[in-house]
Amino acid sequence: MALVPLNISFLHRASGTEIINVRYSKTTSLYQPALVLSEEPIIPDPQLFKPLSHQTSTNRRDLPTINECAVHLELLEVFHALKYKVQQSRDLDNTFGVEPNTRTVYRKRYSSTLRKYESYTARVKDTTFEQRRKEKWEYFLELAVGRFTRWIRRANTMTFSGTDSETGGPFGQGPLPPIDVLMVWHAFLLNPDDFDFYCVKHRLERIRKAQLPWKQIHEAINARNWSYSLPKAQKDWLEKEAEFAPDLFEMLVEVGKSGSHAKHVLSQYGSGSKTSPFSLLKYADSRANYVFVEMVQTTRAEASRNKPLKANVDRQLKFVEKMHAHLWIRSPAVEGTLYRAIDRYEKFLQLFRDYPKMTLVPTLDVDLVWHTHLCNPEQYRTSLVERAGRIVNHDDKLGKTFLDIRFGKTNELFQITFGQQYEVCLCWDCQAILSAMEAFAINDDIDIMDDVDGGADSVVKKVEDDVRYYRAVEIARWQGRRLPVR
Repeated sequence: MALVPLNISFLHRASGTEIINVRYSKTTSLYQPALVLSEEPIIPDPQLFKPLSHQTSTNRRDLPTINECAVHLELLEVFHALKYKVQQSRDLDNTFGVEPNTRTVYRKRYSSTLRKYESYTARVKDTTFEQRRKEKWEYFLELAVGRFTRWIRRANTMTFSGTDSETGGPFGQGPLPPIDVLMVWHAFLLNPDDFDFYCVKHRLERIRKAQLPWKQIHEAINARNWSYSLPKAQKDWLEKEAEFAPDLFEMLVEVGKSGSHAKHVLSQYGSGSKTSPFSLLKYADSRANYVFVEMVQTTRAEASRNKPLKANVDRQLKFVEKMHAHLWIRSPAVEGTLYRAIDRYEKFLQLFRDYPKMTLVPTLDVDLVWHTHLCNPEQYRTSLVERAGRIVNHDDKLGKTFLDIRFGKTNELFQITFGQQYEVCLCWDCQAILSAMEAFAINDDIDIMDDVDGGADSVVKKVEDDVRYYRAVEIARWQGRRLPVR
């Protein structure tokens, strides 16, 4: 009975050393780098995103699928990359007026030649500059929220066509938003009570029922660098019909280079100015420039009102960081991890039905599936009523102490109800060996616990090789080198 736990424990302990070795290129030499781009491995496998080949069982049609959860993982990586790009951008330093505050000070030093103290000037470095550079993200996010409040009203007039990507005119499932707007919409959907109230208050019935268009989102993502590009039809609609910049980051960079009055408005962020000179609108030299400046100034004026929306994104970025740390989307066991997560989420929903007065807290993998489910509001409402007897709100504003206590209780109830461990290790090594052992048992039609001598050891060896290779590929990607092949 100890075979699987022992092998998992061995791989888990070895993974720390393996990661250190790969980071310093001590194991990447085991593999030759690809000579041309076309030879590089494609990770994750494109088959992971094929809906028909990754449907769950018939009794789970109301739950998220593996491919939807996989696209969700991709999207979270895009959010992570966007934040890093904004914070590190020198161009946006210029746009937002984030400059080093160097000071000239007068000091004295003793001159042995003159035998007296003499004065001299010195430049004092701004020790706050690097931290203030990171604050660009807060400025960017405030503008993203302002753009979302405009986009959602316009998008509500469009037709959303459910899951049929072949209908709905040039927009498939609906108008695909720019990445900054999508980030706000995504975070808002994860607070269903708040989102419902907002949509009812502003009469946004269509958008209230709309799901995130996973297929379109996947097609807009470049998995090599986690960038996001809207298709031409979407860009044209945004620019011509909605008077909306398709890419906020690029727009801000161009404004910063222009030296126009629009840059003056944006530079107030970095300067700490609270004024909003609407009189500058009359100096706009184009309709697009006018619309942009008006949006910026209105956003600043409504910042206090929109603070909860911004807080939604800030909270979800903590989840994004956790997902990025695990990086399941690059794992050799990603499909198995997601399959098991969906199964555990289904059991998690059963606990809501069995313990209606209990606040239940998900594990990280269960939470990913829960978030994916929430991104389809209509499906979520119907599914929860059927499975839990009520609609369960996903409240991400609960405090850590409260959640820790409730997590312990959820862990206990899960083990009692299903006879399974609730809190499991989700690292690549542990997940890969679980997937391999499951496949081994199915293919050989034997009890893996009884096969101590041969088969299981070979499975463990293959898992070691796979994880080592996938890890070497990802490190090469981080270092900007050609990806290794084997």
